[in-house]
Amino acid sequence: NGLRALTHGGSTGFFQTGFYLLPEKQTGLYLAYNSSEAQNAAQKVFEEFVNRYFPQRGEDLKTTPQPISPGMERNYTGLFHSSRANFTKWESVGRFLQNIKVSVCEDGYLLLSAGADKERFGDLGGGLFQSLQNPNKKIALSFEDGRLMKIHLPGPASLLRTPWYHYPAFLAAVVISAALFMLAVLLGWLYGLFRQDRRAHSFFLPKLLGLPAIIVFFTLALIFADIVLDIHPQLGLPQIFLKPQATLSPLLVLAKVLVGLNSLMLLITVYYWLKRRGSLWQRTYYSLLTLFGGGIIWLLCQVNLL
Repeated sequence: NGLRALTHGGSTGFFQTGFYLLPEKQTGLYLAYNSSEAQNAAQKVFEEFVNRYFPQRGEDLKTTPQPISPGMERNYTGLFHSSRANFTKWESVGRFLQNIKVSVCEDGYLLLSAGADKERFGDLGGGLFQSLQNPNKKIALSFEDGRLMKIHLPGPASLLRTPWYHYPAFLAAVVISAALFMLAVLLGWLYGLFRQDRRAHSFFLPKLLGLPAIIVFFTLALIFADIVLDIHPQLGLPQIFLKPQATLSPLLVLAKVLVGLNSLMLLITVYYWLKRRGSLWQRTYYSLLTLFGGGIIWLLCQVNLL
């Protein structure tokens, strides 16, 4: 209604708040709801309060949200994550589970998607965008070299562009590729037990280290899957973010064990290449096995499990 407002929201799964100030009128509201269904209630009450006591007078000039300029869509699209996250401890894994997809819809408007929730925004100019569903909601965009890097939401909260190597699809590809290769290596070793091969004896030490490393990897994968898939029925969040889990400690210990085993495998790999021990095929696949192990260790570092 032509007034400047300072707002701040805060919420958890079962508690919603809203703090609103109108400096020009020396008026403010603080609203709190003990309900998971009251996410937008505070904003609606504030809007009705302003309409009731400070109605709009005359015809204010309003800017109509516009579509994004044609040909600029690639500068906006990508995955984003919240800046309000733990970036130093294991809880940072939540960033990889709660991505927001930013794209441009067919009619040229900015589209923010989080699961089944979608919201379109139009350009007001100067990096300011307005929601088409809720005209009172505006977001500010920050660019670097013409590419969208940050989205500042009301609340306050901000979204940061997710680098490609943190995309869930890429991380899943690393894990699946490692699992398939390690499974193939295991099957190959089992097959070798039932046939006579003189070269197999010369590769005993690498197998002695590789086998426990593979077992540790699959154990880590099973524990991690169990933690992530244990979802709270009301909040839709993994239980580990709400209460301590007994499986977390073994996960952290096994991650360090994998680092030790893979380090020894790396030394063995270098030694066998220098001494030309084993066949070329044996040295090659063992190098790949060590490389995949290093990829898993890198992934564990990204989610601060190491």
